[in-house]
Amino acid sequence: MQKLRVGSDDEYALRKSIQFGFPGSIHVACCRHLNTNAVHYAQDVVGMNRQQRNSFIQDVFGDDGVASCPDLASFDVKVAKLQNDLLLGLPDQMQQYFHNR
Repeated sequence: MQKLRVGSDDEYALRKSIQFGFPGSIHVACCRHLNTNAVHYAQDVVGMNRQQRNSFIQDVFGDDGVASCPDLASFDVKVAKLQNDLLLGLPDQMQQYFHNR
C-alpha cells in the first residue's frame, strides 16, 4: 500500500499539522513556494546581496540545481556538493536555513 502524500507550501504550522494529523504520510513541498521563501529569507532576513542570493537560488532551483534532480542518487550528490563547497561562503543564517529544509 502506498503512503499518503500531502503537498503544501513550507509554512511551519502546516507542516507540523500534517505530521500530527497524518502520521506516516509523506509531505511534499511546492518548489515555487520554497523558491519564493528562500529568496525572501536571503534578502529580507539574512540581507544577502543580489549576486550571492541569485547564485544560491540558481544552485538550488535552477535548471541544473538540486530541485531538478531526476533521482535520489543525483539529489544526494548535489546536496553534498552544495554543503561542502557552495554553502561555506554564505552567511551562517543562510546555511542553517538550507539545513533545516
